[in-house]
Amino acid sequence: MLKKNTRKRLLAGALATVMMLTMCPSWALADDEDIALLPANEEIAVPVDDSTPAADPTETPADPTPSETEAKPAENQNTAPAPSDDGANGGTDSTEAGNSTNPTIPEASENNSQNNDVVSNAPENEIASQDAPSHDAEVAPAYLLSDVTKTAECWVTNRHAADSDGNWKTTITNAVGDGADVTTLAAPTIEAGNETYVFWQARVLPIGQHQSNILNGDRTKDGTEIDRIRYVEATWTSDYFEYREKDTDSWKKFKTGDQLVFYYLVRTDYSEMVQIDVSDWTVNEEPSYDDRRSVTYQIIVDGGVDDGKVLDSKKFWYNKAFKVSSIRVREIGDHPNYSIDRVVLEPSTLGDPTKNENGEYRFSLDLNQIKAKHNATVNIYVTPNVEPHKLTYVLNDGEITSAEGTYTPESLVYPDETVTTPEVAKDNCTFDGWYTDSAFQNEWKGTSMPDKDLTLYAKWTASIPTQPEPKLTPAKYFVLLPNRGKPDDNHDQGKEFYLPNATSNGGVEGKNTSTGYTGALTAAGVAAAGPNTGDDSTNGIYDVNGYGSDYLVKPTELGFFDEDNWSNGSYNDSSADISILGENFDVKNIEIVWYTIKNQDDGYHVDGYVKNVAINVTYHSNFGEGEIYNHGTKTGTNYEALSYAATGLRPRENYTFGGWYTDIECTKPYTQQVLMTSKDLYAKWVPINSKVSYFYKNEQDVDTQFGDIDTYAFGTDVTVRTAHPEKEGYTFTGWTNIANIVTVDTTTGKFTMPAQNVRFDATFEINQYNVTYKVGTEVVGTDVYNFDADVAIRPVPTKEGHTFTGWTSTDSAFNDKGFKMPAHDVVIEGKFEKNPAKQYTYTVNKHFYNEKGVEVNVVKGEATPAVENTAVSDLYKADAKNQTVDGKNYVYVPGLTKVTDNLEKLTKDVTIDLYYYLNVEGGNDIPDAWEYRLTFKVVNGEWNDGGNADIVTYVQFKDKKTGEAFEAEDVVVPVTRIPAVGEKPNSGYHAGAWDTSPYDNYKVQKDTVFTYTYAKNSSGGSSGGSHHRRPTVTIPDDVPTGLNGDDHYAYIVGYPDKTVRPQNGITRAEVATIFFRLLTDETRDANSTKSNSYSDAAAGAWYNHAVSTLSAMGIVKGDSHGRFNPDAPITRAEFAAIAARFDDKANTTTADFSDIASHWAKNEISAASNKGWINGYPDGTFRPDNKITRAEAMTLVNRVLKRLPETEEDLHDDMIKWSDNSDVSQWFYLDVQEATNSHYYQTKENQFEKWTKLRETRDWTELEK
Repeated sequence: MLKKNTRKRLLAGALATVMMLTMCPSWALADDEDIALLPANEEIAVPVDDSTPAADPTETPADPTPSETEAKPAENQNTAPAPSDDGANGGTDSTEAGNSTNPTIPEASENNSQNNDVVSNAPENEIASQDAPSHDAEVAPAYLLSDVTKTAECWVTNRHAADSDGNWKTTITNAVGDGADVTTLAAPTIEAGNETYVFWQARVLPIGQHQSNILNGDRTKDGTEIDRIRYVEATWTSDYFEYREKDTDSWKKFKTGDQLVFYYLVRTDYSEMVQIDVSDWTVNEEPSYDDRRSVTYQIIVDGGVDDGKVLDSKKFWYNKAFKVSSIRVREIGDHPNYSIDRVVLEPSTLGDPTKNENGEYRFSLDLNQIKAKHNATVNIYVTPNVEPHKLTYVLNDGEITSAEGTYTPESLVYPDETVTTPEVAKDNCTFDGWYTDSAFQNEWKGTSMPDKDLTLYAKWTASIPTQPEPKLTPAKYFVLLPNRGKPDDNHDQGKEFYLPNATSNGGVEGKNTSTGYTGALTAAGVAAAGPNTGDDSTNGIYDVNGYGSDYLVKPTELGFFDEDNWSNGSYNDSSADISILGENFDVKNIEIVWYTIKNQDDGYHVDGYVKNVAINVTYHSNFGEGEIYNHGTKTGTNYEALSYAATGLRPRENYTFGGWYTDIECTKPYTQQVLMTSKDLYAKWVPINSKVSYFYKNEQDVDTQFGDIDTYAFGTDVTVRTAHPEKEGYTFTGWTNIANIVTVDTTTGKFTMPAQNVRFDATFEINQYNVTYKVGTEVVGTDVYNFDADVAIRPVPTKEGHTFTGWTSTDSAFNDKGFKMPAHDVVIEGKFEKNPAKQYTYTVNKHFYNEKGVEVNVVKGEATPAVENTAVSDLYKADAKNQTVDGKNYVYVPGLTKVTDNLEKLTKDVTIDLYYYLNVEGGNDIPDAWEYRLTFKVVNGEWNDGGNADIVTYVQFKDKKTGEAFEAEDVVVPVTRIPAVGEKPNSGYHAGAWDTSPYDNYKVQKDTVFTYTYAKNSSGGSSGGSHHRRPTVTIPDDVPTGLNGDDHYAYIVGYPDKTVRPQNGITRAEVATIFFRLLTDETRDANSTKSNSYSDAAAGAWYNHAVSTLSAMGIVKGDSHGRFNPDAPITRAEFAAIAARFDDKANTTTADFSDIASHWAKNEISAASNKGWINGYPDGTFRPDNKITRAEAMTLVNRVLKRLPETEEDLHDDMIKWSDNSDVSQWFYLDVQEATNSHYYQTKENQFEKWTKLRETRDWTELEK
């Protein structure tokens, strides 16, 4: 018996022969004359051209027939078929015994193929004729033994996903073993020229649903989608492959005719923004078919400054298949420049794509939903994740030759995006690459955008074309003396500073200013120099780096500047004066730079300067005493500054070195450059930065940082934070810095930053809070505790007749056994419950009195019960108010109420008597019986405000609450109630007088009638006058001794409400104070005393000093009872007496007043009148006992002191003004202003005064203490 493996190999050979005959093309059989051609199978489909629709779209065509050179095997080639990878569009494996490679051949045809006589000629035929073994035999029949493979076809919908070599099939071998994922069997990507295909899905398609390249041949949703394939090795049957349906555990065997397809998507990248993979892809250019549609994919910025901007847009045309079965849109890379926000389809009927769990958008398009020749749009909205940067090309006179769209244009480009530079060209130049600096030191070899702006400079090298010998033009060459350095322009530096010149031939015999060194210019040099403009600023050309042989034919003899003319550091011609070159001149190291070419009147000039002359770079420490370090170098050196450490200069404490600058203020940084003269470099110093932090202890006593840590430079002003932490139960008291490193200005809150870190710690003061105990609404005690202190509850209070119910509180911190004091006040409340009490009765009687004070009715009450200890006032509270009886109003007088034994609490039966008085007249809630009726009448004229009807007012003489009578001097006529009169007499009358003068504070003792009678005119005419007319003033000759008439200080201050109240009365104490203020300083000091004998002028009274001093001087006097009566209104007689006593030489001849003959102050009144200080009334009276007003007092004082402005023009515009003295027509207006304003003045010729300016008011309070 053959071994199993041997038998398998034999069977495999026979099987191969059968398969070869079954699958070989007709040309293979026709080569052998002994083999007849296979009959043509009419059911085999013909090849379909891509542009020609198949007759039956459901029939799967074969691939186009290969050309003879492609299909016919070479001589001696084994024609037995290997696993096919270029067969027809079928999925049948070539190694499965007896199966046709064309799935469209019916089973009958297959059987015919298998039974063809060719099989009988196979060499393995003898093995096939052996008897089959029994079921329990060791080995299977030989014809079942084979190395089985499976072919997967790669498609992009209805076209092959072929790689760059044209391969579009994949062979799966038994190496898959127990199973492998299709994602590992299929190539992840397939590169095909400019396209990339990405693996999408694997499907098994049965016969009739095979994928082909016919129009609309989309089988991407037919058959079964699978996720794994495995190889099954059988014992009695042939080995075979199985597949597993996706997302299931169901395995199925591949059937005859099953097609295994790996579907791929076409990938495109949009500006490295997003990736789009599609299952169907067509042409970029619009086809000519009428029945065509297009899809536009565009990337749109969503948000930011570029909101709505279309970053990229591409259109693709479809002219055959209108169903795009799969589109995948996703972001690129782990950190994409853009994030996809959403995908929107237009028209919206195409669908609404959503993002899947992998962050991708997958959807399909049915273009049948739009009209022919119309467009569908896939709008991909993206959000930028990074900021773009500016890309700029500096062409340096070149131009871009690349076609638009083939390179990255100047624009904003995102980091890491590919930068494709353009092709550039420049006449007569060679492009040497792109550089990132204008000096062409750093060549750019990158391919992607950096994370910053990028400027690329095109570098060019001039091409040197082969030209004929150039035409030369003579030119004069001059060399700038070495110590002159590098010129900044082409201006003449002065002929004396060039060699050769008038005094030196520059080392070449016969050379001078007129000749220069002999050289020439090329034609290009002449052209570059241009015409002679006669102006240095526009004549010729200039380049500090110099011109070369393209312009210049340099002199062959340069004298001093030719190394051949020197030996061992000495010039060969010892007679030549070379001192002009300077001490550091060394011909071995110099270089002449020819920097300007000019066309001048005497020909062409070429000027040069000298490089490589020894110079110094002086480094300045730039602080303190200004240390320096000299570093030697040479002109023409591209000099890089030394490090600060290399100079050996002393570093600056608390500062860091900030670089070298060319000015001492350090505003111009030094950059590496070619030096042509000595250079001074100054160190810039940057203060060291240190940190300022703030900490506090939190409630757990843990150090806690407050706010951010701030950074400040050394020496700068720092303001300590005003913001501070809060801590329960504590009050923030300030910031304290550790170890007192800094001193904080207490006014500004600032300190100077040291060169070290500063830490501030918050300080707190513990708060105190109140524990308030209340019983009912009454606070019975308050205790003060520190926050978090132990609170001890107060003992229970007691109250007679009551029981205390205990302490309670709504505060959550409260505990009746004691508690910790919280960070707020706590109110603890308790209450008493009243014990059962006794009852007593009370009786309320009401007594009513008429306008005469006579009792007219008593209403007796009934005994009423009430609880013991009830407040008696509560028992009659309802009746303790005015009563109306028979339409009359009776005023309740609380002070007359009588209670048995004056009880306040009800401790026995009581009787309560209440008293009510009639109030009909007055309407002022005062009993009529306690008011005097005052009637004012006018005769022979009217009141000033019109009319002559009687005017009635009332004056109270008893307290309306107690019924007690006022003091007699307190029952007076209020001045405000006296009607104004005297200005409206009847014809033939003038101002008269009162029969009884109702002066201010007139004492009233009964109902009184006051009559004002206008006086009849005399035969000589009217002698009446206006009440407001200022009285005629007689100016006294001098001021009484002891009074200060020179300094016009204000002696009346006025009231806080900006009034002076001129019509009010004035007291005796106030008048004494006025005269005390008006004493000369010498008189006041000589007589000053604070002692007096008056019983009512206490030592501590505000007027004591004034009254005591004037009393000692005999100016003021008391009454016969030893009282001064300081608060009593002063009369006209008393005021006149005080004024007169200042003049001991006064004329006391009796004045012509009709009412002073028997008056005690007759002499004083007469003296004051004779001095012109005081006047009487028009009726010839003086009315000595009338109360004087404040205005009258000020008028009298001003006359005594000769303080007399004549008109309002004599006053000052900036004086103090009073709201109740604003009428300049009032007779007292000038005197009130004089008395209340401190001022300087001049005396006019008529002895009146005129104010010159205001002066500071004297502080009288100090004098009056």
